[in-house]
Amino acid sequence: MNAENHSKSVWALFADESAARVVLDRVPASQALELSPMGQENPQNALFAETAIIAAFKALRGRKFTLESPLGFRFGFFENVPNEDEGVGLAFVAGFVERTAGLACGVAATGAVTAPEAKAGVSRADKATINEKIVAAMGVLSPGDIILIPSESIHDVLPETKAMAAGKRLFLKGVSCVEEAVSVLLGKPLTKTVRRAETEKQPRMLSKIMVAVVIVLLAMAVFLGWRLYTKHPLPKLVPSTAKTSLTHPPSQGQNAKGPEHGPQRPPNGG
Repeated sequence: MNAENHSKSVWALFADESAARVVLDRVPASQALELSPMGQENPQNALFAETAIIAAFKALRGRKFTLESPLGFRFGFFENVPNEDEGVGLAFVAGFVERTAGLACGVAATGAVTAPEAKAGVSRADKATINEKIVAAMGVLSPGDIILIPSESIHDVLPETKAMAAGKRLFLKGVSCVEEAVSVLLGKPLTKTVRRAETEKQPRMLSKIMVAVVIVLLAMAVFLGWRLYTKHPLPKLVPSTAKTSLTHPPSQGQNAKGPEHGPQRPPNGG
């Protein structure tokens, strides 16, 4: 992707409800990554920004994203920002992604980058001012743009502030590390990918568990049946030795109940 043809504004947010546009200008370099502040920046802000840019550089390279080498930038803001705010770090992560990979939308960000590493955490610089910073973002962003803040700050955002952002069709995204921030900015959220993979694994694991339970129950049933049979075997069937005789009907000339020689005649004169 040619980032020059897809330039989108990136803003750093401040507690006084102001926002400053991030600048990274390409300059010649002799090493993989060379950085230099523009000169008018608050020294601490320049340190926060440099830490964040190095972390973003490593995160992109870790995703096998092709970066030009050598790569040199002068970084800072379009206007002078005297306020010191560690939260400018996350804005420079977004600024570096915009200048090297390109962004599909504008971004306003606040969050402290803890180390110049891809897996560095993104922490809240000031819990008390997150709502003011989101209000500042509303003043510079367009519908469809993203407000990027630390994940731990999501619960500090007031419901009315969230409603105002939603009304302007701005997307509030929380990130916990630089890698996750880069994934969100590239449109391939790392957390969603992981959660989806875990969700897909759950039914398979449940099926395996159910099959194992059925096998165990069947084995127990067979074992208990065998034990019961060995203790109380079924009685054996013994064939009878007595022969059954058939009853024949009496012959016609024989009366089982009558006299042997037929009826007797009565005596004479009787």
